[in-house]
Amino acid sequence: MIEQVKQTEYDTILNECRIKIGGTCEKFVPNINASMWDDEAWLNINCPVSIDAEKETFKDGKIEIGVKDEKHRFFKVDDKLEYEIEYSKRPADQVAFDLTFPEGMRFVKQKTVYEDWLDEQARNPGNPNNLTWPQYRDAAHRPENVVGSFAIFWKKKNNKYKSGKWGHIYRIGLKDAGGKTAWAESDIIPIDKTHARLVATMPTEFFDDAHYPVTLDPILGNNVQGASNWGYNNIKDTIWDVTDGSGGAINTYYCQLESVAANTDVKMGVYDCEQVAYDPKDEALLEQALIQNVSIGENSVAGGSTVLSASTYYNIAWIPESSDTDVYYDSDGNCGYYTSGRTYGDELSNPYSGSSTIHNRHYTIWVDYGGGGGGISMPLVMLQHDHFSGGKML
Repeated sequence: MIEQVKQTEYDTILNECRIKIGGTCEKFVPNINASMWDDEAWLNINCPVSIDAEKETFKDGKIEIGVKDEKHRFFKVDDKLEYEIEYSKRPADQVAFDLTFPEGMRFVKQKTVYEDWLDEQARNPGNPNNLTWPQYRDAAHRPENVVGSFAIFWKKKNNKYKSGKWGHIYRIGLKDAGGKTAWAESDIIPIDKTHARLVATMPTEFFDDAHYPVTLDPILGNNVQGASNWGYNNIKDTIWDVTDGSGGAINTYYCQLESVAANTDVKMGVYDCEQVAYDPKDEALLEQALIQNVSIGENSVAGGSTVLSASTYYNIAWIPESSDTDVYYDSDGNCGYYTSGRTYGDELSNPYSGSSTIHNRHYTIWVDYGGGGGGISMPLVMLQHDHFSGGKML
């Protein structure tokens, strides 16, 4: 529920994210400020419209303000913040939102699954382990409102930051008074390290016979898990990254799952990493763990307390018992690799030698590690190769 905390300022919470709508100035403005992790990672979204004498209304947890031919509405649905702009007549083909954020926040566009597959083929030309398009299509699942959306990542990924995912700007939709729908094409245009512009381009043909009012619907979500999901069980998926400057013992393995088969287990493990340049080679398997009878949502199991060295690269491996077990992920550059021919019946070999294929899947999987007895816990998280956890993760 959205609550009014003072004049022109409204607050709500999405999971761990604190949201302020409006502001502390004398007039309410269409502005969202979302903050995580003790205000360390935050995002300000502002629609630059001029407010004169207009006054917002607040009823049943919904904020609304009329500005010329537009009505701006803010309301919460489950773990997402809806921001609607209703147009009483045909708007311009583009609407832009100003984004402000601290240095280290990244916005990664989620393309179609087919584009992801083409990208993987281009990264691995002629590799016999490449998945065919039917194999990839069957394994990757991306909801329609995620295609063309943006996953938001923070630069840190330790226990406090989990997988390092901050949130999600979902695909922007259009709907007219008659129920006709369409999608806007969204782009985030960088300005500098702390500013960007979110531009939504609306399809001109949608307005040719539209029934007004027409509503544009940007949605902000805050979830640890990725917005897509992946299930393919005859491979070993891994990711590599570097520990932070303290290192420490492995405490707990985590994975966020979208769907599971009955009585399914998941194997996870951590390897030494021989090299990093987009094709790392596993050396010794340091330890492995078994998560039994996994369920939808977050699953965990205690680690074996193997001590990870500070500022050192490692791989984390994951293999599910059933291909009906899907792990959440977002597409995110060179994130990891898989080795084909690995079935659940195979142990995580020590070491595993074999050719691999680079992929761009940032899984919602991590391993907490830290000093014994109350030291800071940090996850090896499946993320981009240049960070590990909170200092960094896998």
